Amino acid sequence: MFIERPDERFRTRMHARHDAMTVHALMMIFRFTQSDAESAVAQMMGELPAQIRDRAGHEDPTSLAARIAGKSPTDLTKEPYIDLVKRYDLEVRPNFELEALDDYNTHIKPKYDKLKYGG
Repeated sequence: MFIERPDERFRTRMHARHDAMTVHALMMIFRFTQSDAESAVAQMMGELPAQIRDRAGHEDPTSLAARIAGKSPTDLTKEPYIDLVKRYDLEVRPNFELEALDDYNTHIKPKYDKLKYGG
């Protein structure tokens, strides 16, 4: 939980990480080329107002990828996508989540601890 809104640099890194996860999902699950995936994510995210953009960062990247690809997120639970999503979850998601945790522990938690415990 954030006591205050994260600074702009942290939010920018968080958005970039989430966008990259969505790009990977488009490439791995829906067979987009990297260029097409990056373009589609940039276009969709670029059209969102800032407040909505922040909320979009909380949606699962595979669900966003499905929407960009013109599919329903529920399609991810069916063939031919289910095994590709499992592969994504094993190969891609853990690395990004570890990066996010490291970023939080490095940049946000020290500020929170300073506010909570003084110093």
